[in-house]
Amino acid sequence: MMSVECNHLQQTSKWVASSCDYTGEDTSGLVSTTVHTTQDVGIGAFQCTQCLKVMFYTGSWANFYESGERCPSSSLVSSDEARQVRLAMLDHKHKLERDAIK
Repeated sequence: MMSVECNHLQQTSKWVASSCDYTGEDTSGLVSTTVHTTQDVGIGAFQCTQCLKVMFYTGSWANFYESGERCPSSSLVSSDEARQVRLAMLDHKHKLERDAIK
């Protein structure tokens, strides 16, 4: 089974009814919106709400969360916040493992 790569975007479309104020002509149409599906999960880290992948703003942040290497602002991260990011990383790893079994 071939997996589809997540682009961390979500597109929605809806029909919007409208008309021209001057001519009365129908100007209704389909309006599409694309939004990013990422949210911050900790200082220096963000996660896609669709595929659960955790990403980092810099390589220093990745090294901090992945292997514990301190970086200039890592002292701002509480142990609870670091744990939350690492749990999010595990959630993504487990999702990938589950998807590979299917």
